[in-house]
Amino acid sequence: EKVRGDVEGACGMYKRALETKELSEEESVAALFGYGQLMEGEMGLPEKAKALYEKALSISPNDSATLTRYGALLHTRFGNTSDAESRYRKALSSDPNDVSALTNYALLLQQLGRNTEAGELHDKATSLAPDDPVPLCNLAQFLHKKKGKHKEARKLYRRALRSDPDHVPSLVGLGVLVGKFKANYSHAQALFERALDVDPECEDAKEGYMQCLSLAEGALVQDTEDEEYRMMAKMAEE
Repeated sequence: EKVRGDVEGACGMYKRALETKELSEEESVAALFGYGQLMEGEMGLPEKAKALYEKALSISPNDSATLTRYGALLHTRFGNTSDAESRYRKALSSDPNDVSALTNYALLLQQLGRNTEAGELHDKATSLAPDDPVPLCNLAQFLHKKKGKHKEARKLYRRALRSDPDHVPSLVGLGVLVGKFKANYSHAQALFERALDVDPECEDAKEGYMQCLSLAEGALVQDTEDEEYRMMAKMAEE
């Protein structure tokens, strides 16, 4: 209830600020952007967020942050990939080094199967922000899922976690890799547990943790069976 009250209070502040008509254009765009993020995220009202981003862009059509956020909304909440791509391209035309635009556009290109272009954007984003866990994690996921480069992906996840030990997508991604491809189930479990400490509602972490338990039990059974077989073989030899 307190969190909800805080969010509604913030929305009220944005609304009152915008109604004063005393803001500069830059301040108006910032207020509309922040208000839109609240509508999109905590309030769960994507249509209202869409209207706020459009209003901000009517004031400043080339604002890369708003173009990127609006593109992400169109992509993830409305499934409008063509309009999302046009917003990302415009954002990068305005600021070619906007890491958020590069990262979000790369994710869209992955979805469209344009992996060569996606890889180039992921590489550029990580070169511009070498300590930012978000582009590092996204590049790791790209290398793992699209290229099968698991070793390189593990290194990137670890870099991301050195920057932010609580970065949940990196904890989950590394957990999947060390569990599935290295069969290090205790390490994987610890990573999933850490992710759930940070975000108890993370479904990917819950699923990974349960799979780890199952795989670890299976490995234990297999080890026991192998040991029994070796003992029987030794006795037969004697």
